[in-house]
Amino acid sequence: MKSKRLVFMNSGMHFWNREKEIFAELNSEYEILLIINHEENKNYSLEDIINFCALKKISLFIVDNNLRRARNPRNIFRAIRTLNKINNFKPNVIYIETFCDPYFAIMCPIFLNKSRVLISVMDYELHPYENNKVRFTDKFYQYIYLKFFKNFQLFSSEQTRLIKKDHPDKEIFHIPLFLIQNDFKIAKKNNSDQNQLINFLFFGKIHFYKGLDILIQAGNILASRHSNFEIIIAGECNDFTGYET
Repeated sequence: MKSKRLVFMNSGMHFWNREKEIFAELNSEYEILLIINHEENKNYSLEDIINFCALKKISLFIVDNNLRRARNPRNIFRAIRTLNKINNFKPNVIYIETFCDPYFAIMCPIFLNKSRVLISVMDYELHPYENNKVRFTDKFYQYIYLKFFKNFQLFSSEQTRLIKKDHPDKEIFHIPLFLIQNDFKIAKKNNSDQNQLINFLFFGKIHFYKGLDILIQAGNILASRHSNFEIIIAGECNDFTGYET
């Protein structure tokens, strides 16, 4: 009989390949309720998660974000069902990667035991996205978690430093995101052909704050001096116009 209970509210978009490694270890000590905020076209397979939970005897609750937009008032009932599911599980720890929608965020401080909640924060310093502006939803969720919660986990040492400086009264845990097998292939220098192209790769969603314009400028400067390289940009962007000129 496991003596501890953990609710893990997954964001539904990041790091499942790592988190299932974590669950496999925690499963020996904790009885786990995994809540998945599911959206289509993310970097995981829902079938993989269902099969994994069945194999490890982990309770699974799926919140389907494909049904309606986050601000739809009908999500109030979904938030109530999710909070009831959490409280009925009687957890010792509630680990939250995402609030899912504004109604759930507002209800969390009211219905959850805040001392048992650990908020996962990827970016304390909010990034600008469209039109170089910080999203209102990001500011809203940050206000909620800073106003009402005390315990936080951050992955970056720099982001940890910033939140500790601004909020010394909070309990901050710095736990870096770990690497797993095959994250990176071993790179070996190829001395057989000194004229071989050097490849620079940008991979990921393209937002202004990531500084892709700086990479392009640097590439133009380098191209005026050398020709044995190429820059590959691979990622999703709402508007490539600003990067094409």
